[in-house]
Amino acid sequence: MKLPTRRNSRDPLVKALLGDFKFNLLAAPRTDLSLLTVYWERDGRIIEAGKLADFFDGDPFADIDVSEGSIFLQRKTYSRALDLDTGARLGGMLVAALSGGEGPSAELEASLKKTGASSTNVTFEDAVRRSVSSINVQRALLDLKVDQALIDVFGKGSVYLVIATLHAKGIALLLRDESNDKIDVEAEGGAVLQEVAEVTAEANVNLGISKSETGDLVISGDEPVGFGVELVELNIDRDDGIVRIKGVPKALDIRALPEPEPELIGAATGSIYIEEASEAELLSEEKAD
Repeated sequence: MKLPTRRNSRDPLVKALLGDFKFNLLAAPRTDLSLLTVYWERDGRIIEAGKLADFFDGDPFADIDVSEGSIFLQRKTYSRALDLDTGARLGGMLVAALSGGEGPSAELEASLKKTGASSTNVTFEDAVRRSVSSINVQRALLDLKVDQALIDVFGKGSVYLVIATLHAKGIALLLRDESNDKIDVEAEGGAVLQEVAEVTAEANVNLGISKSETGDLVISGDEPVGFGVELVELNIDRDDGIVRIKGVPKALDIRALPEPEPELIGAATGSIYIEEASEAELLSEEKAD
């Protein structure tokens, strides 16, 4: 079990990520997640097709401004109370993304249980949203055409562009006992912090294990991990190769144009996670069809 996995969940953290924003969360977080990445989607699964600039000469998008800001403007938004297994899995996902290996979820869960905790509320630590304007990207796309080979490849799927990313330096776990009281992770001379540090050290990646100002157990890395993306759909004209962003008007000479609403992949009541597949997997399924 991860976070509550349905989009219609009332979980506060899920509502913030999919309501205040429109993040598609990655089932496998990554450190190399970047803006203006092109995804090909089919049947709710995606593959990375490259950067948008890869399909044109030079880099016509190099001068587009990037905005960055915290996703929690006033205070952190936590999930509802989750079992320790879920908290350990989220911590393990972070470690796995940083190390390129498997996260020590089982070992983390055992460490957390030694605190006397029975549940945890989770959130992201130092979470930021990086974004570009779809309007500015569309202006850069004017008079540009993609190669016919690309049009043929994407013929049986939908094409999306990353216009915002969710990055976080860590995962914060607010541990609670059976009475729902907060647990002091620095009790007994910080034994729990030390044990968690020893468990995660086996991943051979530089991690910080600490207590936050709000009493959370924080597992953080040296570099941000990408947990989610906001996507806009690209429409590619099969005849002339012109690329247009869905929801952006053709007339771009109006100063205050509204940004298009990002797309959530999958059914309205479906999973908050998107699965990344290999190109070989999707192409083999296409041949089977």
